[in-house]
Amino acid sequence: MAERELTAFFHAVTQLFGPEQAKLSAEDWLRELTGIDRLPASIRDWRSISVKVAARLATSSISNELTNARECLIDHFGRKIPHDQERPRG
Repeated sequence: MAERELTAFFHAVTQLFGPEQAKLSAEDWLRELTGIDRLPASIRDWRSISVKVAARLATSSISNELTNARECLIDHFGRKIPHDQERPRG
């Protein structure tokens, strides 16, 4: 089951983010597996490993996109945006 789940995860990440990110994510998946006390007993348990790693990947991707957007704004306006103006107040 582990091989099938990791392979499916690897292929999905490759399609969405490319082979380099897939390799890094597969390593993260294996670290997640080694960090648990016992081997998963069901497909659902194996899938939970993929979900945890995918959530970290998504968070990282969003963070990178926000950083890139901020840098584009800084380049566009030619100055740093003060921290109190970064987020709209609500």
